Amino acid sequence: EEVLVSIPAELGIEEKTAKRFVDASVKGKLRLLFVQAISFLRQGKAAELTSTVNNVIACHNAVPDESVSWKDKDELMDVYAYYYKNTQDASKVAALQGILALTDQETSSLKELVDSGKFSFEQENEDYEKASIF
Repeated sequence: EEVLVSIPAELGIEEKTAKRFVDASVKGKLRLLFVQAISFLRQGKAAELTSTVNNVIACHNAVPDESVSWKDKDELMDVYAYYYKNTQDASKVAALQGILALTDQETSSLKELVDSGKFSFEQENEDYEKASIF
């Protein structure tokens, strides 16, 4: 609401103009951010994954009609499970479920897995990354 109402009012910009600008800016960014989140997932970069998923949720909140599609359902479920495990904000977790188009049954199973302690996220090994072959 701040981006679409408050700021445009302070700047003397019509709400319709602000909405069009936000829509155009966010539509391309949502997919790019999600690709980045999957990249961080694959690399085991936990902090970056959390930050990027937060940005995906913020973009989705700005343009709720936009969604993300991904071929590998397991990666979608891994992103959800990781985020559920590391985020205390239930509304963000619920928003992520919608963005990833996961069913209630799928997310329920993932929550049970995480809550049982059987879900693990392999983070990158910083010592290995700093080591040099030469």
